[in-house]
Amino acid sequence: RSFDHLNQHNRAVEAYGEALHIDPKDANAWYLLGLSYTLAGQFDRSISAYRETLRIDPINAEAWSYLGQAYAQAEKYTEEIEAYREALRIDPKNADVWSRLGMGYGATNQYTQAIAAERESLRIDPNRASTWYNLGLEDALNGNRDDAIEAYKILRKLDPKLADQLFDLVIA
Repeated sequence: RSFDHLNQHNRAVEAYGEALHIDPKDANAWYLLGLSYTLAGQFDRSISAYRETLRIDPINAEAWSYLGQAYAQAEKYTEEIEAYREALRIDPKNADVWSRLGMGYGATNQYTQAIAAERESLRIDPNRASTWYNLGLEDALNGNRDDAIEAYKILRKLDPKLADQLFDLVIA
């Protein structure tokens, strides 16, 4: 992963390709290849690499989560939602994945489901400023102005700058 840390994603891809030439069933190498493709903005390739990871190791919740993120970047929202749901089937206490699921639902205008997912994320970790922001946004888009204001008030205590962005975007 050192190549990725140095923003040398093409070299990382080459290194993981060599590792996979030696052992094509190395789920971790496929996973890291997916990360490298994601960091390089090659989302279709990252999706393929994550899918191969999951073919070998189908209970890798982190790979399911990153697959969801790659689908989101590729604007394949139905697949994104399904990947996050699978990650949560394996690891139901992952607040980050619940929040990402909420964003996926929001991207498909399924605001009731988005709000439910964001609330589950906050039940697990009530101090996630980004999730309070997302919840406030989803509430506003769903016509729940009072709930959006409540999310803003909590967000204001956690991250005033992010709260100001939410206020400017949906409350003002």
